[in-house]
Amino acid sequence: MTHSPRSSTAVSPTTPNGTRRSQRTRGSSPTSGSATSGPCPTSPALPLRALTSHTGAVSAVAISPDGTWLATGRHDRTVRLWDHATGAQATIRVYHHGWVFSVAIVVDGTWLATAGGDRAVRISDHAAGTQTAVLTGHTDWVRAVAISPDGTWLATGGHDGTVRIWNTISRAPVAMMRTESKIASCSWSSDSLSLAVGSDGGLHYFRFHPGS
Repeated sequence: MTHSPRSSTAVSPTTPNGTRRSQRTRGSSPTSGSATSGPCPTSPALPLRALTSHTGAVSAVAISPDGTWLATGRHDRTVRLWDHATGAQATIRVYHHGWVFSVAIVVDGTWLATAGGDRAVRISDHAAGTQTAVLTGHTDWVRAVAISPDGTWLATGGHDGTVRIWNTISRAPVAMMRTESKIASCSWSSDSLSLAVGSDGGLHYFRFHPGS
């Protein structure tokens, strides 16, 4: 089934050099448009380590809900898992046939979803480090994946302008929402029923009604 966005907001127009023009939305207060001057505050945070096994730009990263491991995706078309405490790389055999754009980890940490330039979403088992399913249907790059907080639904968005919802148990598609823009990101609400979607045409907000 296809849903329409409940609301959306347009992005500001761009100037010829690619920067955003200041654009005030209706009802907002004006701003001066100038940045506050002064020294940048110093942060006490220091890097723990550098993880360097990838051979291309790292384009996606996600930390497991329990904080013990993380997943990265890169332009070398691979997905890698790392131990958070030691920085050691776990064995994983997940490869996209294109750049990896997005990574999401389910709430119990047992599996992860990755999206890539091969128009596919790949589901992988954390413990085994192997691919368990491939979700297809997008007709262009898949740029975003997001797993609902209750672990029931997987949302994917791509350059084909569609947002698709999948059942995480059956891996079957259950809904599709269409926009006129290339999708770049998506995020679930805490009740797992609303989805915010970012695109090059603005921000879209969908209310998901399972079974309707």
